[in-house]
Amino acid sequence: MFTKRWNIGFTLIEIIVVISIITTLSGIGFTAYAKYSQRAHDDRRILDVELLQEALGRYHSNQIGGFYPLDLDVLVTQGYLDRRPADPLTDQQDDYQYAPLPAGCNNLAGNFCTHYLIVVDLEAKGDRYEAGSKDLRGTIIP
Repeated sequence: MFTKRWNIGFTLIEIIVVISIITTLSGIGFTAYAKYSQRAHDDRRILDVELLQEALGRYHSNQIGGFYPLDLDVLVTQGYLDRRPADPLTDQQDDYQYAPLPAGCNNLAGNFCTHYLIVVDLEAKGDRYEAGSKDLRGTIIP
């Protein structure tokens, strides 16, 4: 009487092949996710700058003589924004750099801030995004 032996299970080679396929697919997935995540952060930063431009435009329109504020906190205290935008990655409001122009303006005695420049650093789409008072849309600086 011969009994038949059944080999149930996987060989070491089969297990190694399956693990290598899973590792390769995971690596591709994580890389793609990181790229899409960085692009999403950049899109959010650009939208935040456009929101700031809109609020600055409304502020400018409401000022006698038409000038821009010395800092972005004024937009919140005077109701043009609910809150200052914060960077989606660092959650810091100071990542949006605002500069009223011309340099040294103080909105007193004819020394009005007639222009501005907003700059924010980007992760994937370029080095930074700049938007000024005369721009409808900003510019991505490579």
